[in-house]
Amino acid sequence: MSKYVPDVVSHRWVIIASQRLSRPDQTGKSTKGRRSPSGRKNKCLFCEDNESSSPSEVFRIGKGEINKPGWKVRVVTNKFPITDFHEVIIHSPNHMKNLEELPEKQIGLVLRAYKARF
Repeated sequence: MSKYVPDVVSHRWVIIASQRLSRPDQTGKSTKGRRSPSGRKNKCLFCEDNESSSPSEVFRIGKGEINKPGWKVRVVTNKFPITDFHEVIIHSPNHMKNLEELPEKQIGLVLRAYKARF
């Protein structure tokens, strides 16, 4: 698990989370070519229609069953947590967009998810 240790250079406390080194983006493993259950190629575990490959949902906004397509905002547990409580909020099925690129209505849903989780 993570450790809090003092940084002697900056005189601040820092978190050492060595388990995060096993994240795919840290090891160079590619998700290129991965296919969703419907046969479409997916870029990553956060893409819609790849819910069965990602951690289980703890919260969602949108229609449909848990861990199934139809969500507008999705919250899952982090597979590589920094601390004991660490979740990932997926802002949109088109999660490659930055928050400022989303329509106002979608930003409102994202803020609603943050409020509900914290």
